[in-house]
Amino acid sequence: MSAREKGKRYERKLVKFLESRGWKSKRVPASVIDVIATKGNRIAVFEVKFGKNKVKGIQVKRLFEWLDMFDAYEKKEAVLAVYNGEWIFMKVDEVKDYVVKENNWKP
Repeated sequence: MSAREKGKRYERKLVKFLESRGWKSKRVPASVIDVIATKGNRIAVFEVKFGKNKVKGIQVKRLFEWLDMFDAYEKKEAVLAVYNGEWIFMKVDEVKDYVVKENNWKP
């Protein structure tokens, strides 16, 4: 399986995970973000990784660019999601490179 196919697989896995917790969620194919989800007054955009936990600042910047379009939502969240047998979610508040180790976001 190619890295691209593996990425799509884990993006779909995240969509199912979020939906099982009451979120409306969609994978965004051929985009600069991987997944977008809403729940009540919350919107979250995700960069999804499998196996590796390094995320580049440019990827984080794109999450914030997308969030800027959604003024109707009270709570806007940029989240890095890494799957290593279980999900690790890290909410980010600034544009920089990240190593995802901390689980600080709850769906």
